[in-house]
Amino acid sequence: MDKNLVTIAPYVAEFSGTFMLVVCFAQWFVAQTDDAHSMVVFHYRPMAYTAYASLYMALIYTLEAVSGAHFNPAISLCTFLAGKNRFTNVLSYWAAQFSAGLVANWLCGIVNKVGNKAEFYDHNLVVSSLCEVVYCAMLCFVVLNVACSYENMGNSYYGMAIGFTILAGGYACSAVASPALNPAVSIGIDLAFGPMGILQGLRCACCNLLGA
Repeated sequence: MDKNLVTIAPYVAEFSGTFMLVVCFAQWFVAQTDDAHSMVVFHYRPMAYTAYASLYMALIYTLEAVSGAHFNPAISLCTFLAGKNRFTNVLSYWAAQFSAGLVANWLCGIVNKVGNKAEFYDHNLVVSSLCEVVYCAMLCFVVLNVACSYENMGNSYYGMAIGFTILAGGYACSAVASPALNPAVSIGIDLAFGPMGILQGLRCACCNLLGA
C-alpha cells in the first residue's frame, strides 16, 4: 500500500467516524418538522442514545484497526494521559475530530431548521455539567480498560462495552441533560444555535476534557 495512504488513513478514519456520529446525534436533537415547528425528538432522548451508541459500536469494530477508533477528543486525551498515545498524535486526531464536527454542523444546518434554543438549553447547568464530567470519565475509564489494557488485548467485546457505556450515560441523564460525552459532538451541534450554542458547546467540551 502507498506509504502516504498509510500515513493519512488514521486521520481520515477519525474524521469519517466523528462526522457520522455528529450527524447521527444532530439529526435527533436539531431536526425540526416543517409543520410542528418543534424539536421532533426532544421527548424521545433515550432513543437518540440508542442510535448514537449503536453507530459508535459499529464504527469501533469497523475502524479500530485503522485509527484506534477514538472519534472523541476526550478519549484521545485520556489515551495520552495514560501513556498510550503521543501528544502530537492527539493534536492531529483533535484536528480531524473537531473538523468533522464543524462540517457535520454545516451539513445539518442545511438539511434542518434549528429548534427552540430555550427548550434545548432548559437544563440546570450544574447538573448538566456534572453529567458530562462523570459519564465522560466513565467512558474514558472503560476505553482504557477494554481497548488499551494489555490484560484485555485481543478481546472481542470492547466495542460493546464502550457502546453500552454511552447508552448508560444517555439513559441515566436524559431526564436532566442531553450529554454528548464528546467535545466534537457538543461543539458541532451547539454551533447551530448561534452565540448561545457556542458558549454551551465550549462548556460541555471543557467538562468532557475534565472527565478525561
